[in-house]
Amino acid sequence: MKADHQLRLTFAGIQIDVLEADAVLGATIFGRSVRRKIVNAECNVATPEDIIILKTLADRPIDRRDVAELREIFAGALNETYISSTLKQVQ
Repeated sequence: MKADHQLRLTFAGIQIDVLEADAVLGATIFGRSVRRKIVNAECNVATPEDIIILKTLADRPIDRRDVAELREIFAGALNETYISSTLKQVQ
């Protein structure tokens, strides 16, 4: 399932979700994003912290599983202060 503000596409066998930035978090998330090469193209990718924030706000079962997996993959490397303070501001 995808929201009206989301585009899901497949590029070179990789599924990519493109999200429309919102007025509350969009500029911050884009400003924190990192440039990554995916196959032969470069694009901005949200940080693990920002993906955790977005998925926490979405709060669907699949998002909760994704958050748990991201926390496991990036254990010890996440900026927990940023995550918790941002969630407090928007929840």
